[in-house]
Amino acid sequence: MPDFEMRKGLLTKLMGKVKHSLSSADLATAARLAEGYSCSDLTALARDAAMNPIRKLGSRLVDVPETDIPPVTLSDIKDALTRVRRSVPPGAVSKMEQWNERYGFQT
Repeated sequence: MPDFEMRKGLLTKLMGKVKHSLSSADLATAARLAEGYSCSDLTALARDAAMNPIRKLGSRLVDVPETDIPPVTLSDIKDALTRVRRSVPPGAVSKMEQWNERYGFQT
């Protein structure tokens, strides 16, 4: 599982692809809130958060120029956290590490 720095770095990179108003502190908060998320989970989280401003526009989307779509905010990420859950149960990583120590490839 990615640690805090890796989660923050990945979220920074993923959010760099979309219009956002996230500060470094916001990205740090998002990384803390996403503890236990895999890289794949974080990608899904960023994708879902990026869709939130579009969802908020609803049917008005057809009349709004792309440049007027609101930026992604920390609130959008927090909202996405309610929909995108971590895919690896909390105790699974330690069980996999124990299994690997016992039965895994030894060099």
